[in-house]
Amino acid sequence: MKTKKMWSMVSLGPWTLHPGDSLVIAYAEFVAGPPYEVAVNPTATPAKIGQEALKQLANISARAQFAYDNHYHIPHPPAAPDYYISLSNDPRKVANIIDWPDSTESILDQDYSAAEANDLAGYRIYKSSYLPLGPWKLVQDIRRGNPEFYHDHRYTYVDTAVAIGMSYYYAVTAYDTGHASWPPNPAYRFPETGSNSVPPLETSIYASLYSRSSLDPNYVVTPFRTMIPAASTMDNILVVPNPFVLQSGSTIPQDYNFIQFINVPSPCTIRIYTMRGDLVKTIEHNDGSGIVLWNQQTDYGQFVGSGVYVFHIDAGAYGTKIGKLAIVR
Repeated sequence: MKTKKMWSMVSLGPWTLHPGDSLVIAYAEFVAGPPYEVAVNPTATPAKIGQEALKQLANISARAQFAYDNHYHIPHPPAAPDYYISLSNDPRKVANIIDWPDSTESILDQDYSAAEANDLAGYRIYKSSYLPLGPWKLVQDIRRGNPEFYHDHRYTYVDTAVAIGMSYYYAVTAYDTGHASWPPNPAYRFPETGSNSVPPLETSIYASLYSRSSLDPNYVVTPFRTMIPAASTMDNILVVPNPFVLQSGSTIPQDYNFIQFINVPSPCTIRIYTMRGDLVKTIEHNDGSGIVLWNQQTDYGQFVGSGVYVFHIDAGAYGTKIGKLAIVR
């Protein structure tokens, strides 16, 4: 199969330049596409997708022109907060906790002075249960200083709309009040308002996607998995989904094949056998949680086939448990 070479050439001009003349050329590159929700909508026609993509392209083009016309001095949204994700300490509640300090509220907008410069108005929490690209769902809008969420200079939001063992992406943005005018260029008319008044600006989701968590102290873009504390008994162990049918494990693509052992002690050892007694997988669990994930791969990295398997859990002083699980591919 032959591969085609793709070439791109940009030409400008012509101009007639005399000795001593100067010419400024500004070149901008921007990429746009339809909103994610439109792109994955099975009822969206190609014409609809194209129209939405052109709207986004026109919007970005206008923003690039605006930045150039104003010598790259443009209104900025507030700084995104440095948020942290952790598990609920309440054994009766399955929840993810997102919290952050109020330190960004002391950062002033350099285009304004006095009280108007302190313009951070609130925060928005978004969640995706699929990919870091979305689709994103707004789960909470928190106004600055809201006593329901704000205590001791920190904001705390408890997300209970989660499932044990499932993974979620979170992003926390900040938005400002907007302003009656924009001093750097009083003649400019913002398309959102039709006047010189600046619309409320919000941090991009993707600018605030890096986070730290109780599962990873580094700043990373990884889903946060909802876990539960380790069990102190073998009586309530569950295997889900059971049976596992095709991709019934999770909505996160990299988690499609996971089977979960829930309410297990830590540490423990899980061994999975075929019905003939062949050992296919050994899992050593010692992270302190009550959940063990199996990606349906053997100790040699091969996916197991459809069938019924026997699992044996050895938790030392807590005892042992034997059960069965089924996989249908």
